[in-house]
Amino acid sequence: MTAGAAAANALLVNLTTRFIVSTAFFTVARLGVADALRDAPRSPADLAATVGADPRALARCLGALAAHGLFRELDDGRFALNEPARLLCRDVPGSYLPYALQVAGFFDSAAAFERAVRDGGTPFAHHYGTPIFEHLAQHPALGAHFDGAMQALHGIETAAMLEACDLAGATTFADIGGGNGDVLAATLARYPAMRGVLFERPAVLERTRERLAEHPAAARIDYVAGDFFAAVPVRADCYYLRHVLHDWDDAACRTILGHLAAGAPRGARVLLGEALLEPPNQAGIGRDMDLVMLQFTGGWQRSAADFATLLEDAGLDFVGVTPTASMISVVEARKR
Repeated sequence: MTAGAAAANALLVNLTTRFIVSTAFFTVARLGVADALRDAPRSPADLAATVGADPRALARCLGALAAHGLFRELDDGRFALNEPARLLCRDVPGSYLPYALQVAGFFDSAAAFERAVRDGGTPFAHHYGTPIFEHLAQHPALGAHFDGAMQALHGIETAAMLEACDLAGATTFADIGGGNGDVLAATLARYPAMRGVLFERPAVLERTRERLAEHPAAARIDYVAGDFFAAVPVRADCYYLRHVLHDWDDAACRTILGHLAAGAPRGARVLLGEALLEPPNQAGIGRDMDLVMLQFTGGWQRSAADFATLLEDAGLDFVGVTPTASMISVVEARKR
């Protein structure tokens, strides 16, 4: 076998079996293995007795995950936390566990992936009977959990955005579709003279209002309930949309941006926090997130050029792209 043939075979094996690694990851997250390892390394038998698992099966899951960089297998067979695994603990800063459990809970919808590719739509909607955001609205407990999952997934991006972007010239910062308010709260903490606006659906807004009631910047936050497909009645000199447009197709994005532009003053900055789609044949988080959008929302990731076109169509002048230390870049435009 030539080196090229061997590499091709290895790639196919990897793609064929990758879902099993994800399944092992979800299982370990559900079992609470990371929390069971918080204090010290433990043997598979000891660990299995604590979390309720078969020792050998658990050891094999952890061994595979350790080979991928999650957890650490010691020479004596015990397992320990490493930095990525520590983020699977509950109640640690930046915990990833809520997002892992959210995706694990919807994993069975992946069975409808082929149907969605053949017939259109999303695997999620084919499996559950409704699009994801309708499903979350119909199940408030799931919606609240989704908010926590988004915080877990995207929390690190807030600090990265604030480090990369100078917002000192803004007097009012509007977070459009701002979810649990973490971005807005962090931004107002960084800029004490700034006011903030959180624009969200009513159910989400009420949860966020309660959550931020005791925040030091609470008196500087205005809450506006609405639907950005109907109107964005918010006036600010800086607007931020993080991971909003990737949930929607181009027509929907033009509607959202058009409504935002209609209410924005001339010269207002519009910032889009998005994982940009990589060029053809280049691996990266953008390509992976694109499949996540196919699975759940029906939207897609876009390149900087794609965003420039959408922005220009909405009456916004594309300014440029600022990379950050996280997976997102900040696409900037200004109202004409």
